[in-house]
Amino acid sequence: MRPISYKNVTLSGGFLAAHESLNRRVTIPAVYDRFFETNRIFAVTRKWPDNTDKTVHKFWDSDVAKWMESAAYELAKQPDPELERKVEELIDGIEAYQLPDGYFNSCYDAETRFQSRDNHELYCAGHYMEAAVAYFEATGRDRFLKCMCRYADFIDEHFRVKGAAPFLTPGHEEIELALLRLYRATGSRKYLDLSGWFLKMRGTNEKDLPVVTRFSPNYQQDNVPLAELKEATGHAVRACYLYTAMTDYAMEAGDEALLAAAKRVFEDIVKRKMYVTGGVGSAREGEAFTIPYDLPNETAYAETCASIALFFFAHKLLLATGEAKYADVMETCLYNGIASGLSRSGDEFFYTNPLRFDRKAEKRYTMLVSEFPKRSLRHRVKVFRCSCCPPNLTRLFASAGGYVFSEDEDTIYVNLPTSAVFKDADRRVEVETDGQENLALSVRARNVRRVSIRIPEWHRISGAYMVSSIPYREKNGYAIFEAPAMTPEDAAWEVSIRLEGLRPVALASDPRVTENVGKVAFRYGPTVYCMEECDNPEVLSLVADRARLSEAEAEWNEKEQRTELLVPGFRPVFRTEDALYENASDQLAYAPTVLRLIPFRDAANREDADMTVWIPVR
Repeated sequence: MRPISYKNVTLSGGFLAAHESLNRRVTIPAVYDRFFETNRIFAVTRKWPDNTDKTVHKFWDSDVAKWMESAAYELAKQPDPELERKVEELIDGIEAYQLPDGYFNSCYDAETRFQSRDNHELYCAGHYMEAAVAYFEATGRDRFLKCMCRYADFIDEHFRVKGAAPFLTPGHEEIELALLRLYRATGSRKYLDLSGWFLKMRGTNEKDLPVVTRFSPNYQQDNVPLAELKEATGHAVRACYLYTAMTDYAMEAGDEALLAAAKRVFEDIVKRKMYVTGGVGSAREGEAFTIPYDLPNETAYAETCASIALFFFAHKLLLATGEAKYADVMETCLYNGIASGLSRSGDEFFYTNPLRFDRKAEKRYTMLVSEFPKRSLRHRVKVFRCSCCPPNLTRLFASAGGYVFSEDEDTIYVNLPTSAVFKDADRRVEVETDGQENLALSVRARNVRRVSIRIPEWHRISGAYMVSSIPYREKNGYAIFEAPAMTPEDAAWEVSIRLEGLRPVALASDPRVTENVGKVAFRYGPTVYCMEECDNPEVLSLVADRARLSEAEAEWNEKEQRTELLVPGFRPVFRTEDALYENASDQLAYAPTVLRLIPFRDAANREDADMTVWIPVR
């Protein structure tokens, strides 16, 4: 498959359109304002206010670059003079303060650059390159692009040609995939080769290993050459950016061994190391993948950026193989582990996305240690010290239309069914849903002989079946529809699809995920649900009725504008007054109740409350 650019897609309704609109109206301006207030903008423009602390953090350039990329996507869709002015001011700073040899970083200079593999310079450079490509494609102006080409040329000379740095590959991967975008934008083979060089040097040299001694080679993805990878290891964001680049480079260079390794790693992630929400990276120490089936709920790290990186990885594998299972994971991440990183108001964020909140756990420590925790994990915030997640969300939702469709020689693929229109000079494909995405849709095509619509994996699990207005055949998880015979070349044709029998489903996890034994999680369509204390007093004590799991019902909440689930369950009854314990030799007492569940992505948007995704059953 080939991707279809977001510039040729208009989102016209549903989940993605709502998030695209909120992103444009609220989130992108809010992130800029927070970056302005925290001096990130001044670090790039060098227009420091008087009496301002000029200390710069090594992550800041990447934060600003991702915001610039987000702005570029918005400018491609509609003019915004003020947004454009802000981007141009940042480009002014980059152009003015870029060193003569091409190096640019607001935190380091010619004397301090590239001294430590863990200083994130190549990571920041990669995000600047992605932003420069996006801005060039949006506006046609190449000033920023030329700056980043000069920077990439310097990196190529410094690392690949001269070997002048004390390390060979990035500590935080990202530049590898950025160089591939730079290659496609410029046609310069040098950038493709440099990306491949960074990939092939990884895990094959002794020069990189002693640079960061706190973590193992597994943490740095340095344990084996990439073509020999069998499992996902280490820092989850870095790893998934690396695997994205592996897949993209393998497609571009025809490297079958690298593509096979990417597929193996993906299977390891989704079958042994991914939360039901699409979150990855279970360990807080190192923000990392750990051993198989180690998926704790309350202490889950599941960084927002990690779900976004997994989304990118799955998208590249979808393009490489045409197999719908990769789009299934994209959708799981998007509707759950990614969307949960953003508040419903659009201006507050989660860095981590645990699957359980228990206020007692926090109070346990605050009674004893006055400085712990410095930030409650149950409350989204407006900006972080390392604020990588907010602009990662803005750039994804700003370009979300680019993931809905793809194409090959004679087919348009609908990967993420939602209300959207693809249009280029000759062709048009319009998808309309009934307001509840994925439940019913119609597709109208012009100058397109074949349309393939993904059949979601969750519809099979739920027992739903698909009814269509014209016959189809299935391949790789897609329903393939042909234009009716004798359809004139320029005429439109239409197909309608309806899912019958869709219902909420209670999911169980592999028993090797020991924390989830005897518990279920509910999913309705692509959305994973949770139970929050706002709707269910003593939420962490409630249980679902195992005999009536199939009776769970979906109910539209008009006030909150969302589908909620009603699940038969029980509330435990403690029969002895004024006692901490009682005899349990008789059957424990439970009173019937109804559990109300909301989408996981909507948790922590009301008052402070306990929450859980996995619910015990009896």
